[in-house]
Order: sequence, then structure tokens, then C-alpha cells
Amino acid sequence: MTLSLTSALKPSPALSVPYLQRRRLFFILMTLPAVIYVLVIGVWPLAQGIWFSLYEYNLLKPARTHFVGLGNYIDLLSDPVTRGAFVNTVIFTVGAVTVELLLGFAIALALWRDDRFNRICLALILIPVTITPLVVGLIFRALLLSDYGLVGYYLAEFGLSDPRGLFANPSSALATLIFVDIWEWTPLVALILLAGLKALPGDILEASEVDGATALQRLEIIVIPLMLPSILLALTLRTIDAFRIFDSVYVTTGGGPGNATNTLMLHAVKQGLEFFNIGRASRDLQPDTDLHRRNRGRLHPVDPQGGQKGERAMSTRTSSRIGERAFILVMLAFFLLPFLWLASTAYKPSRDIFSIPPKLTFTPTLEQFATVFRLFDVWSLVSSSLLIAGGSVILSLLLGVPAGYALARSTSRYAIAVAYFFMAIRMVPAVAALIPFYLMMRDVGLLGSWVAVVLINAMLNSAFVTWMMFSYFRSLPKELEEAALTDGCTLFGSFWRVALPAVRSGVVASTLFCLMFSWNDFLYPMFLTRLDSKPISVALLSAYGTKDITWGTLGALAHFSTIPIVLIVLFLNRYFVQGLTKGIH
Repeated sequence: MTLSLTSALKPSPALSVPYLQRRRLFFILMTLPAVIYVLVIGVWPLAQGIWFSLYEYNLLKPARTHFVGLGNYIDLLSDPVTRGAFVNTVIFTVGAVTVELLLGFAIALALWRDDRFNRICLALILIPVTITPLVVGLIFRALLLSDYGLVGYYLAEFGLSDPRGLFANPSSALATLIFVDIWEWTPLVALILLAGLKALPGDILEASEVDGATALQRLEIIVIPLMLPSILLALTLRTIDAFRIFDSVYVTTGGGPGNATNTLMLHAVKQGLEFFNIGRASRDLQPDTDLHRRNRGRLHPVDPQGGQKGERAMSTRTSSRIGERAFILVMLAFFLLPFLWLASTAYKPSRDIFSIPPKLTFTPTLEQFATVFRLFDVWSLVSSSLLIAGGSVILSLLLGVPAGYALARSTSRYAIAVAYFFMAIRMVPAVAALIPFYLMMRDVGLLGSWVAVVLINAMLNSAFVTWMMFSYFRSLPKELEEAALTDGCTLFGSFWRVALPAVRSGVVASTLFCLMFSWNDFLYPMFLTRLDSKPISVALLSAYGTKDITWGTLGALAHFSTIPIVLIVLFLNRYFVQGLTKGIH
């Protein structure tokens, strides 16, 4: 369709009352499927969870169910195990998020300059984010083994850790888990903050530099105040995710030793799906879905006194660039070496994997991959992962993109509230809806199939896509769509032919995020699928600790779980930055 240059001179259809009614109905129809889907798959199970929390309900003894009112919550306050889990969760969250914000901001500043070196480094630094938390737990479990772990062995040799290992010592286990979380999620914080930095107005920064402001003054007076929305977003997302930590704790310590690393989410899962105490589990899982509003930073005036420029400024810039490059290289080593170590075990002979002290040099072999193909139906596992991830992504886009467009273009006073509703749903702890959803899938006969995982993942991901696309479409000028409508295009045609192509990068970014979330999901497949429909992430857990399965075999199996997403991020990482640059503002 070609838009006429004289479109602006024609009468606007927006003046017509029937048109306004059709437009309102069109936006309602675009939003309604996503709203209904989230209400049925997400909100209804959450409401059931609140209802269950008022009952003494054991899944194995449903006939003994009886109403206890606030009794479960009173027990919560008096239960020392639950209180301990809460304290552990708070310590974990505060410790991990604080370091992630500080280190992530430093990395973002170092990568701020847009050049080829920084773009390559950003792609490599993002690798930990793409790895499923289950594999991350396996990486550090293997690294920190005190007998043949590459790091744990030397820590024990020099007396820096318990001979049983850091995870086995109650005084160091929680701190070690915090370190693991920092390794995994600091790159995501850096990515969010880097997107915020790239969105800063360049003219203000240039003017401050001309006026003689130092780098520290620009950071304090301009950068940090304008970065507050991005900082608040990173703080909110990481606080919520850290508070609901489950995967890495489950695979590394299981909440032990004793209850030293027991967290609220792990405790709730044990109550609900191991001990089948649904009422108490639902009590532990009630989420805090208050959505923090973003505060806009206030720009303070820059001191107009000019500074000395010339050779001294040039020398400062050169030294700063060298320091940035050195810091980034150190961060690259920090984030890549654990991943490369686990990957390398897939090519080690078994005798070298268990050598004491650990060997860094070895003759590569494919015997671990041969073991994987002998013990596992790899293609079935990969197919299940593809079905779950692909089905979830497609359904999320079909629901989220139209809803995001309708909410962005609607003039209703309720549109922004609905958009925040979707964002709040995405922040609900994954475990909160698991137990009621488990019962729902059992009742409709879908429990044990990959379809159940697609449905619950699509609920969370469609909420994320709706919010992302809402932000994208809001940043898109309306003039092209209005011109298309004036030229006779339909409402759907203006969306499909004009608006959607203009936000192609946003759709790609949303697709990549949803693909990563679904592919790496571990909790839902573990409880909702049966043996013949489990994805590769769950196969890794079942293989861990199994007789005749070595770390080399786990490393080989982990290749099929991590390499596809890692390659996608390496080649398409620019869309992550583009998506967050527009999607968080």
C-alpha cells in the first residue's frame, strides 16, 4: 500500500462518531483474548491458591480437608523453619541484588561506547543469562567439589574452604549461592542499565562536557538522575526474581545443609508437591505484586564554568579507555571461564575428569557424547524442548502483540491500568500459580503433557510481550497510521501494514526473550510433564546423581540445552539492547 503525500489534507475519519465506536470495539477485541487468557490461566489459579491457604488441604487425603481460616498464616509466624527460610531469602536477595546493581552499572559504563569491541564483549558477557539456572547450578556444583573440582580442590588445599566443600558448610553455603546468582544475573542488570545509558540525550552530555564538567560530575549530576527509571526497573526485576529463587538452590544444596539455604519458594514447593500439603504451600506462596512506579530523575544544572581542554583531556580519555578495556577483559574471564570449564568436561576422558589434582590439559574425546546418545533419547528431549519453547513463543506473540498495540493506541483511561496489570502478572513468582495450575491440569486431563507447560509459560510470556509491545507502540508516531486510515485503510490494515512493520525489532526482541524464558524453564516441566514429554532441562536433573553418569556426561548433555540459545544470543544480541532501550521507557 502506498500512502498519499496529500493524506494530511483529507478529512480525518476520527471525526466520525461511528468510526470512534468501531475503533473502541476494535481495540477491545484486540485486547480481550490476552486478558481472558491471563485471567483463566494465571489469575484464577492464584485466587485458588489464596482459597487453599484458608484450608487444611492434603492432596493425598482430600477427604480430610477442612476450613482453618487464618490458621495456616498463624502457623507461618510460629514455624521456625518458615521463619528461617524467610530470613535466608531476605539475606540472599539483599546480598545478590546489591552486588549485581553495582557491578552491572560498572559494566554498563565500560560498554557504553558503541564500537565493535564492546559489541562483541556484550554478546559474550550475556552468555550466563542464556544458560538455564539448572545448568548454572551444575556448573558451580562441579567447580566447587573439594576433591576434584577445579576451584574447590585448591580452596580446600589452601585451607580457604571446608574440606567437604563450600556448599556443605552451613556458614558458607548461602554466601556461595549469592555468588552463583551474581555470576548468572549481573549481565542482565548490565544489559538493562546499558539500554538506559544508550537512551540518554546526547546533546545534554555533550553540552556538559563542553562546559567543563568532569566525568564524575556528569555521572552524578546527569547520568544517574536520568538513569533512575532503568535503575529502578533492574532493581525491581532482580529483587522479585531473587526473592523467588528456586532452581539453583534445588540442584546445588536442596536447602541444606540442614536448613542453611532453605528459601521460601523451595520450602513452598516441598510443602505442596513433595509433602502434598496444599494449604500451607499456598500460604507460603502469596505473592507481593505491588508494582513500583518509575521515578523520573531530575536534571540539576551544570556548573557553567569552563574547564581546560586539549592534551590533558585527550590523555585522560586514553587512560580511561585503557582502564575500561582492562576491566571488561577481567569481566569476560569471570563470566566465561565457568561456562567453558563445564563445556570442556564433555570432551575429557573420564579418568581426567576425576583426576586429583584437577587437570587442565587433556586429549579431547567424544566418548561422553557417545554415552549421552546411548543413555538418552536426545532427539526426543530436544523435540520436547522445541515444542514447549516454540508453542509458548507463538501463543505469546499472538496474544501479546495485538494487546500491546491496542493498549498503546487506546484513549481509554483504563488502558494504562490494564498495561500495568500485565506487567504485574509477569512479576508474580512462578511457583505461586504452580500448585493450583497443577490441580487444574489434572482435572482437565492435560497433566503430564507438554501442552500444560506451553499454557502456563504462554501466560507469563504473553504478559511480558504485551508490556514490551505496549512500550514499543507508544514510542511510534501515530501520523503514519492516521495517513493510512485517511487513504482508506482499515483499522486492522493500519496495524498489520503500517504499525507492525515499524516495530519489527521489538517483535524480534520479545521473541528472543520469550524463547530464552521458555527454553530454560525447569520448574514447570519438572512437575507438569511425564517421562516421555520432559524437555532436556529436566533430563539434566534426572541424570544428575544417577549411577554411571559422570560430570563429563552431564557436560555433554548440557551442550544440547545451552548451545542453541547461546548461539542465538551471540548473533542477535543487538535486539536485546534495542528491545530494552524502547521497552523500559
